[in-house]
Amino acid sequence: MGPVVLTVFVSEDSAPTFGAIGLFWIVVAALMLWRRRRYRFKGVTVPGRVVALRGESGEGDNPVYYPVVDYRTADGRPMRRQGSMGAYPARFTVGQEVQVTYLSKNPERIQIRGEGSVLLGGIFGVIGVACLCAAVAIAATAP
Repeated sequence: MGPVVLTVFVSEDSAPTFGAIGLFWIVVAALMLWRRRRYRFKGVTVPGRVVALRGESGEGDNPVYYPVVDYRTADGRPMRRQGSMGAYPARFTVGQEVQVTYLSKNPERIQIRGEGSVLLGGIFGVIGVACLCAAVAIAATAP
């Protein structure tokens, strides 16, 4: 069996659309990286414990589970917050010990170690670059 060739017909008018989509995904990836770096270098990390999994409706019949954690700030204030990244199946279990990072100026906003994915930001960045490359290729081959 010979090679399979996929032919995609794209109008030269689609270059701006591909460019805009590419820029959008690059900005999303950059914001994810910036947030992660801000918490990493300016955040305070303390131990916490998952006390609940809050299920919310997701795609299809599968709920998305958000961890709810108890932790104490560096000055001893008890806090309970829900994580920002839900997953199915749940990434955490009730009773699991976790590392919670918060910004000292706003201890209500947290990141739970293991909750976010560096890979996801990388994928968004690659999609953005691919769309920008497609836009340049389309524009370069337009009559």
